[in-house]
Amino acid sequence: NHCTTTVQAKNAQLGWSAIAFSAVLNIVQVSIGLTLFSTFGKVAGTVEGAQPLIGGVVSLSFMIYYAAKLLLGLAALVFGLSFIAKGGKAIGGLTALAGGVAMLANGILITFGRDGFLPSAVAGASGMIATLLLAICLISLYRKADLGLILYK
Repeated sequence: NHCTTTVQAKNAQLGWSAIAFSAVLNIVQVSIGLTLFSTFGKVAGTVEGAQPLIGGVVSLSFMIYYAAKLLLGLAALVFGLSFIAKGGKAIGGLTALAGGVAMLANGILITFGRDGFLPSAVAGASGMIATLLLAICLISLYRKADLGLILYK
């Protein structure tokens, strides 16, 4: 049972780290939007040949957005699997599945770009669903009073 507790603790570290790094990436992505979109948009509108500048800023922002959603998918997968191990097969299974889908969809868009063969909305929606289920899963883990064991062992 000690081995199981150790694995769960390592999984929790991975899950919480993914959440933390996702939060940092979201702050960076929003900051790019708030500070650079209007500036580069004005330049692109007034300087001939500068149109690719705004496209590059938008592409960078979306790349960071997809990376953040991929990390939230990883957290959903990790905590979903942990919740399955604790007996929460339905919500744990849904959370893990949604996390895997979010990781795949956002990974595809990171690899092939926003104009690739997968619509950007699929990645965004899958990341949102994974995040919602992740929150439900974490609240459920907390209510079972198992979170202390997962976090501190």
